[in-house]
Amino acid sequence: MTANLLAPVLTAASAALLGLCWRTAIRSWRWPQWLTAGILLLALFTFWRLAVVAVVGTLASDWNGSRLAPTFALTYGYELYYPADQGPITNHVYGPVAAFAYLPATLLRTPTPAILAGGALQVAFVFGAMLAFVWRAGARNAADRAVPLACGLAACLLMARYRGTAYWFTMVHADGPSLALGLLACAALISRHGAPPSTAALFASALAAILSCWAKQTAAALPIALALAVWIAHGRAVALRYVAMLAGVGVVVSVAFFGWFGRPMLFNMFEIVSRHGWIKPGLSGLATATARFLAGMWEVLALLAAGLAVWRLAPREAARHAAGAWLAPLLAALLLLPAGALGANKLGGEPSSFHSAYYLIAAGAALFAETARRAVAARVLGWSFCALAILAAWHSGRATLPASRPPLWENSQQLAYEFAVRHPGETYFPWQPLATLLAEGRLYHFEYGMIDRYLAGYPPTAEHLQASLPPHMHWVAAHTRVWTMNQFFSTYSEETPFPDLPGFIVVSRPAS
Repeated sequence: MTANLLAPVLTAASAALLGLCWRTAIRSWRWPQWLTAGILLLALFTFWRLAVVAVVGTLASDWNGSRLAPTFALTYGYELYYPADQGPITNHVYGPVAAFAYLPATLLRTPTPAILAGGALQVAFVFGAMLAFVWRAGARNAADRAVPLACGLAACLLMARYRGTAYWFTMVHADGPSLALGLLACAALISRHGAPPSTAALFASALAAILSCWAKQTAAALPIALALAVWIAHGRAVALRYVAMLAGVGVVVSVAFFGWFGRPMLFNMFEIVSRHGWIKPGLSGLATATARFLAGMWEVLALLAAGLAVWRLAPREAARHAAGAWLAPLLAALLLLPAGALGANKLGGEPSSFHSAYYLIAAGAALFAETARRAVAARVLGWSFCALAILAAWHSGRATLPASRPPLWENSQQLAYEFAVRHPGETYFPWQPLATLLAEGRLYHFEYGMIDRYLAGYPPTAEHLQASLPPHMHWVAAHTRVWTMNQFFSTYSEETPFPDLPGFIVVSRPAS
């Protein structure tokens, strides 16, 4: 009844507001204002579609539930890190901040809403930080607040174009919290009228930068980049204060995490990762990965070059103000290149390791947003950037839901959960650890975590393997004949079809 009454009230209020806007401002608009308003509305619609498709799409990949499992396991009394020969094996080889960031999702106790919540958090991390940074960069532009909003939306939409950048908002991963904290650290350094950041702002930036490093190891060079940016923009004295804060916060946070998690944290974060092989070894491999990344991002580099050209041509006052915002992400992009190449070149690595792309996009968007008030060319480029980003987002296909997608509740994590509720402790799902954790309260080994261990030279022993498997295991179930079936469960050779596990291969030991 309330909803039936509320709908016409909201409709009438919206119509009245639109009529008021028409009488006061919109009626006097000229064609440039109509054009920019249309671009902005289309950008908002595209952004909404991109976010919704990304969140819903997290149900299509078992990676997302598997990466949320360590966070949920904390609420069941499990440790986040275990030694080589103990505990359930996950593939959480990142810092504790990456796991803590998804704790809000643990309020939901069935797989489908839990994974959707994880996807929503991921989108909020990646897009929210970008919008906040670009908006803050253009906040001094009181004459036209639409330009910073358009540039912020464009920066988010542009990420849909590239495989590596799209991975950040379509998949639950440590990249999300790390990128968000890193860019917020840059945002905290922005001050009005080119004044040095306050002590509180410097501390907030230092804390966010250190936590970004403790979310994913590839952000390790970020504090150095930010310290250089402060030095260039505000001089040695302010930079030394900032370095002291970075050092102090870094020591306190690192000691706290080491005291909490101890040696197992170092084993999972550094020892396992350092023992993985390379796609192409040596400096040539790093050079190849870097060259491939730069060649693939040529549009972003061209955008940044155009922004720098506009900044150079802008009046000196506007240029001086601009240097405070875009400089930090630009230096971050440069200093994070080696870590990105290392991450992309190791076995199992992805182009998403190049966090430099996120900071390059942020730097370009900030340049247009900041100089828009003083340079007409910046406004034109800013709106053009937004229009091109809209086209890129739709052309990528990531703003459109697949026509053949199954209903939300018919995803593999939910199916495994319901089966485990009916058959507790009897089935091992190598790629659905979240499902069995929520159904039974037990965390079992995740297959890719075991592959990580195998590649690093730490395969689980028979005793270790058995300790974190279902206690009355009869079946092993997966979508294909996965690595685990051949490596550890080769005796499970008899297929057993289950109508309530459509799409799964279920194997068991022969009855004889």
